[in-house]
Amino acid sequence: MAAEHFKAEPRNKRPAAIDCRIVCSRHFRQIDYAPDCRIRKLLPGAVPTVFEDYPTYLAPSANRPRKEPVVRQSLPPRKPTKRKAEPEELPANLDAPESFDKPSANVSTQTTNNDAQRASRYLSMVGRLRSQVAYHRSQSQKSLSLLRAEQKASEAYRANRHLTALEEIVADAERGEKKAVFLLHQIGRYGKKHDSYPEEFIRECVIWRFISPKGYDYARTSGLLTLPAKCTLQRYMGPSPTTSGMSAAMKERLVSEASMLSSKQHMALLDNR
Repeated sequence: MAAEHFKAEPRNKRPAAIDCRIVCSRHFRQIDYAPDCRIRKLLPGAVPTVFEDYPTYLAPSANRPRKEPVVRQSLPPRKPTKRKAEPEELPANLDAPESFDKPSANVSTQTTNNDAQRASRYLSMVGRLRSQVAYHRSQSQKSLSLLRAEQKASEAYRANRHLTALEEIVADAERGEKKAVFLLHQIGRYGKKHDSYPEEFIRECVIWRFISPKGYDYARTSGLLTLPAKCTLQRYMGPSPTTSGMSAAMKERLVSEASMLSSKQHMALLDNR
């Protein structure tokens, strides 16, 4: 069929055979040839696809050329619109009726229910915040006043803490506590060279020196405490002769102490013997 069709066409319109009687150049498209070539040369792998008797629905669809991307253009600036001329005021001497039968109605705008509810919520929240601020301000003022009072009391205590301690020592000494009596005697005799000691104080010093002679002498000689000397303690106790038995001073001391006892205490001493 292809040969008969080839012979029926005129010589000048016959396609030139390419590649030794295999195909005709009319069966190839323009894109199947090599570009920029003086002689028409097929590209490697080119396939003839153009046939007149070939069904159109079986022919491959031609590739559409790719469109160039659309470039977005910025809108031109908007020209300012001209305002319309305001109407001129009418003269006051025009013929107009003095009164109208139809009264003019007052026009007012009304907000929606949502706007009204939102406004009421805002107002209630503002009131609540104001009350909280007032409460916290009052509480801070009270705390500040209490802090100032405590500060004044602490300053007064620091200034008079020694006086307060002396008052406590005097009160305890009146109740007969030995520690308070001893401290009160030391404070009262502070700085005095010649001093007289009460009998209760000398008695405690005698016991202290009998238990620890070195400790008593160190406290007295170092000036740590104001204590009676050894001779003062011996005068209180009386002379100690080398002879055995009781001295006259010891007998007098025992007699004086026994005279101060009651009858029940005398009976108790006899039972112990």
